[in-house]
Amino acid sequence: MPGGGAGRRFTVFRLTSSDPREERMREGKGIVAQIIALDEGRKKVLARRAFRLWERRFGGVFDERTAIRDLPDPVLAALVETGEASHVAIQSVVLAVVTGQEKPNMDALAPNEKIGVIDRALFLLDRIRFECMRRLGWVEEDASGTIPILELIEHFDERFAHQQNQTPALADRHPRYPEFQKTFEADRSSFVRRLIPEAIEAFRARVERGRFF
Repeated sequence: MPGGGAGRRFTVFRLTSSDPREERMREGKGIVAQIIALDEGRKKVLARRAFRLWERRFGGVFDERTAIRDLPDPVLAALVETGEASHVAIQSVVLAVVTGQEKPNMDALAPNEKIGVIDRALFLLDRIRFECMRRLGWVEEDASGTIPILELIEHFDERFAHQQNQTPALADRHPRYPEFQKTFEADRSSFVRRLIPEAIEAFRARVERGRFF
């Protein structure tokens, strides 16, 4: 008679060490997650500094994800007004982002840094104007309107500086669209810019009537 253990099958479990490549991948993912978390934290702090004046003046909350498209009509109307108040409001955001300081001072910057601040402030002002025109139905979409304001400022040199002189196209429902179509391609940006003063007046009137976007 065969022994009791004959013919039995045993499963042998072996302790195996983890694959070093998998360990490195896990470590790498952990480091990336930490970097992302740190950068998100940095942006939150930067946004609180940058938008402090806006929150005091306009109320509401502006954060690291706020894009020009998110701004309420009354805020847009105030920012496109000609005068010191709107100039300071836009420049204060740019200065805070560029310097990272709690109370930045334009006069303390080097000449090339001042130029950088001015270029960014003018770029933001243009995008705000185009957003007013878009809401009036005068121009087509401006892609930069959906990008966070902090991102427009931080990455201006490498991603947005080349758009400084660009404008969105006139909407086909605008009364002067046939004239716009006949305009040379190189002159169409100037055509749109000539409509800015009229658009600001129309937008201000709409806000005063309480017809918000």
